[in-house]
Parts: sequence; C-alpha cells; structure tokens
Amino acid sequence: MLKTIKKNYFQNRNYPLIYAHHFLHNIVTAAMYIFTGAYFLKLGMPLHFVLLFYGLEFGIRGLLCPFGLAFLNKIGLIKAQFVSALFLILFFIGISFSEQNLIIGFSSLLLAAIGGAIYYPFLDVLEALYIDENKNRTKQISLGLVFGSLGKVVGAVTVGLLLSKFGFNSVLIFASIASALSVLPFIWMQDKNKQNLEIKPVDIYKFLIDDKFKPLWKPFFGEQLVIIVRAVMVPIFIYSIIGKMDVLGYLIAIAFVGEKILTLIAGHYTDKLGVSKAIRFSTISHPLAMSFYIFLAKTPFTIFLAESLHKTVLNIYGSAFRSGIHTHIRSNYPNNIMLFGTGWQMALCFGELLVLPLYALLSYFIGINIFYVSCVIASIGIWIINDYFRKEHISSK
Repeated sequence: MLKTIKKNYFQNRNYPLIYAHHFLHNIVTAAMYIFTGAYFLKLGMPLHFVLLFYGLEFGIRGLLCPFGLAFLNKIGLIKAQFVSALFLILFFIGISFSEQNLIIGFSSLLLAAIGGAIYYPFLDVLEALYIDENKNRTKQISLGLVFGSLGKVVGAVTVGLLLSKFGFNSVLIFASIASALSVLPFIWMQDKNKQNLEIKPVDIYKFLIDDKFKPLWKPFFGEQLVIIVRAVMVPIFIYSIIGKMDVLGYLIAIAFVGEKILTLIAGHYTDKLGVSKAIRFSTISHPLAMSFYIFLAKTPFTIFLAESLHKTVLNIYGSAFRSGIHTHIRSNYPNNIMLFGTGWQMALCFGELLVLPLYALLSYFIGINIFYVSCVIASIGIWIINDYFRKEHISSK
C-alpha cells in the first residue's frame, strides 16, 4: 500500500513540496478570505461596501498582473514568491489598524493586490509547471486540494481560538507568520519558468485578446462566479447567521474535515472517467449543494451539512477543471506557461471586478439575500464551464 501511495502521489520530489505549500498557503487563506469580510461587517461596514472591497482588490490585482509577471521574469520565479509574501504580511499589518481607522484598513487592499499580482498567476499554473503528464495526475492535483483544505482546517480552528482568547490582532500576527512559512517549500523547488523574459506588460494585454486565448474567457468567467461564492459569499452568509467569528471558524473547519475522503475518491474516479464527465456531474450536484444553503442552513448543524456537501462538490469540480486546463496549457503553451497563468488570473479578476459591484448594488436593496442570488449564478457558472469542456473536448474520455 505504501508503495502504491508513493507511486501515485510522491513519485517526484516536487510533489510533497507542492502539497506543503498548499497546506501552508491555505492557513493564510483561512484568515484572509474567511474572516476579513466578517471582520469588516463586525466593525460596522455595510455589506455592499464589503463586497466593493473585494471587487476593488480583484480589479487592482488584475491590472497589476502584467507588471507582476515582468517583475517575476526579472528576479526569478521562486524569489518573486518571497516578495509576494512580504506584501501579504504588510496587508495584514494594515488591516490591524481597521478598528482605529477603517479607511487605513480598507486601503491596505492595495498591498494584497500587489502581492496577489505576483503570486496568484504562479499558483494557477503551479501544477502545470511541476506535475508532469501521467495517468495519476488528477489524483495528485486532488491531494494538493486536500492538503489545502487541511490547511484551512488548521487555519480556521486556530483563528477561532485566537479570536475567542486574544482578539483579531492576534489573528493578523498568526496570518503574517503563516504567510512567511508558506513560501519556504519554494526554497527546494527548481525555477521552471520557461517564459520569454523579454515579454512586456502590453504584450500580455495583446495575449488576452489573441484568437487562441479568447475562447477561454468563457470557462474562466464561469470559474470566477464559483470563486465569489466560495471565497466571499459563504463566509459572510454563515457569519450573518451565527454572529460569532470564533464559531464561524469552528464550523468551517469541521466542514473541511467532512469532505476530505470524498475529494480523494473524486480525484481517483476523475482519472478513470475523464474531466468532462466529472464537470458534468458537478453541474447537477452544485445546484443541490446550493439548495442546502438556501433551504436548510439555519442552525450550526445544517450549516455543517451544507458546507460539507458544497466543498465536496467544489473539490470534484476543482480537481477536474484544473487538470483539464493544465493539460490544455502544457499542450498549447509549453514555453509560455506563466504567460498563460497571468492571462488566466487577469480573466478571473476582471470577471470579479464586473460581478462583485453588481452584487454590491443588489445587496444595498436586498441585504444578505444577495447570497441566494449568488448561489444560483454560481451554478450557472459551472454550467458555462461544462458547456465549454463539452464543445472543446478538453481531457474528456
């Protein structure tokens, strides 16, 4: 059994380093995305301003991504990640002033956007760069998602404990330490950027409207509709029901535990059945998961059920989607993987810059009920992705 596990998941020295990074990075994600929105609500910021906060951060990040790639090409793929972690730490320091001056905390989103512009294009294509084509590829990507979710469990539980004992500033100190630790696995990873180092930011904007890339705007737009619900709307919705940030952390952590084994099973069967069938399954199961939120998520136990089901579906969809897109990258952009990652991240950010202000406007009139609207639209997003994969036959069987 141990030989099989080693063969399937640890056949390359980069794989455990990728898993370690996903674990550590998602500890940070637990603090940054799960709690930041709820924290601003707690400080009295209206919901529509919180949604605008996220929309602006994504929009600024998208605009800065070409410059992030230029910076990455100049100093190196791995060194640049240490710089991105520094900006994230500065973001957490800026947020710590929110209670004294909400404008300072709100303005610190620029620091998060700069760090994200350097980091997220790399994260989007991490597996494309470091996991070679093999029959167990989706299993390996799934295991990365599992380690990422375990990181969110550790992050959510730790943040919940810190909030109940020491307050929000202790969370920011913890998140800053986790940000520094998250880049340590890169020390042992080779810089595998095969990018043309002479590419200028203007070339990246040309790439976005290139005939080869333009069709991908469709699945990436669908993906960001799912990301908004997962990263922004669900934590805010749960906080609106529970009203306690420490309980929010415990609930989300328990739900992450609830979907771990199913995610590994999903990766196994995705490799056997093909990416398209797994995404097709998600178009059916995601509306079901969302209906649990809409009709049943009223108490801690029913929130746990809804969270577990939702995260399981997202991991089935996520491992299939990333495996399919990464296969497409390696086939069509073998020497421009980071260029593709930058275009991918920009497409997501600009989509969220478009959608989140619309959600903010609606929330001004209907309040937290905007969550239910976003659930329906996220399911439409997965249908859009499925339609693209079906027509393009990416990694389908």
